[in-house]
Amino acid sequence: MRKLLMSIGPEHVAHILDGSKKFEFRRTLCRRKAEAILLYATAPAGLVVGEAEILGTVMGTPEEVWARTGHAAGISRAEFDRYFAGKERAGAYVLGRTTRFSRPRTLAEYGVSRPPQSFLYVEEPERN
Repeated sequence: MRKLLMSIGPEHVAHILDGSKKFEFRRTLCRRKAEAILLYATAPAGLVVGEAEILGTVMGTPEEVWARTGHAAGISRAEFDRYFAGKERAGAYVLGRTTRFSRPRTLAEYGVSRPPQSFLYVEEPERN
């Protein structure tokens, strides 16, 4: 199962896991299909604390993307505008079911030595 390992601020991870943030915004989306996002909470946590299912993507101008996602963005319009300032295109992953790990995991458990700048592909075996 292919997953994306993403560095995300702890406050945004909390909103994803509590269900108030249904979209993860990115300036560039991955090219290969992935089933989920592994949530690496940046400092001070510095751990992979959970995952979110990817239901799909939204692409367009920043204005178009906000119109489709603003209702459950988990961030303010001002934060969104700052993130996409000067960009002609915007993207978002549509998030589904989330799982908070009972035991947070280190990057080393995924064979990764440092946090990804944007994202890394991670292959995990199917669990039965």
